[in-house]
Amino acid sequence: MNMKHSYRSLLFTVLGFLVFIPVFAQQYSFYYPETNKQLPQQFVYSLTADSLGYLWIATGEGIVKYDGNRLFPIQVNKKPSRNFCTTLNRIDNKMYVGFYDGSLAIGFGDNLTLFPASANGKIVAVSRCGDNLYVCTQSEVYRLEKSTLVLVKKIPQGEVICGMSTPDSKNLLLAGSFGLHKFNPLTKKQVSLSNEPFFGVSTNGITTVGVSMNAVYVVYANTIRQIYQLESGQFNPENVPVISGKNIYLACDNKLIELGPKGNRIFSVGEEGFSVKAIHAENGQLWLGTYGNGICYFNPSCYSYYENSKQALGTIGLVATEKYLIEARTSSVILYPISVNGTPQFPAQKTISLTEPIKAFLSELNKGKY
Repeated sequence: MNMKHSYRSLLFTVLGFLVFIPVFAQQYSFYYPETNKQLPQQFVYSLTADSLGYLWIATGEGIVKYDGNRLFPIQVNKKPSRNFCTTLNRIDNKMYVGFYDGSLAIGFGDNLTLFPASANGKIVAVSRCGDNLYVCTQSEVYRLEKSTLVLVKKIPQGEVICGMSTPDSKNLLLAGSFGLHKFNPLTKKQVSLSNEPFFGVSTNGITTVGVSMNAVYVVYANTIRQIYQLESGQFNPENVPVISGKNIYLACDNKLIELGPKGNRIFSVGEEGFSVKAIHAENGQLWLGTYGNGICYFNPSCYSYYENSKQALGTIGLVATEKYLIEARTSSVILYPISVNGTPQFPAQKTISLTEPIKAFLSELNKGKY
């Protein structure tokens, strides 16, 4: 994501490294921007990016967008009865924002317009299928028309829809307590792919992935194939899997799981009780929305560098911001620039010896020199 970097945040990151280097114990740090303190609420439920590269953040008390430096409030011309945003969806460069009370807001830029009609209950997702847009709640699917929502499917009482995606131009993929169903909203034809409860589904236009209580599956035309068995404690019913390049990411409480052709990895995002609720991936880099701790940034490429270097180079701590990979060694702090595709660039741009005065460097950093 091409966003202006907050030098003030980077300054505090470097200072934190200098203070805590003595107690580092071979770790990689997730990056929490200082602007988290300015979020409407620290509980983040959905993340996406607009066509200009701003990160949109949905909380239980409103929406903001983030440019890597500042937060900008998103205004709705008429506030919903409850300003609790549950889903952010970018379709054809337009933003579709769903709310807990069934309200839907649509628009560009900083201003959204509340759609005249409301859905029945919490909005789970908005997807394009063919020439139409569809809105999904926990119990119903609607077709979005000029000024109204037309009901196209209502699931049986007692069942719950947890996710919706579009695997092709004719069908919607519905995940829920009833299983995983492929549904054609025009012909009303439905194919059951699984009767096992599914709690998340996602597609990048090429690959479609679904998550059940027990496993992760790749979805084909009329069948599914298991690619990962979830272990005890890895199940999170509120998180949708995210596809980034050749990798799949999903969060299970305080763990981030990466599934890829080179193997699977599990990252600890926080302590026990910590929970990740949303993931946004772009250019190989991840933003995570947490339950109670705002947003954080994670760069898998930089983590791979850390894993390879901590033994050979004496690396004792690492954190990646959007612009720099900052490496702490036993006697120095090193800054590597990060390219637009998320990979660290070598050689280093700056090395700070811990035995020399660093006031001048910090002053230059705070002025935006780096």
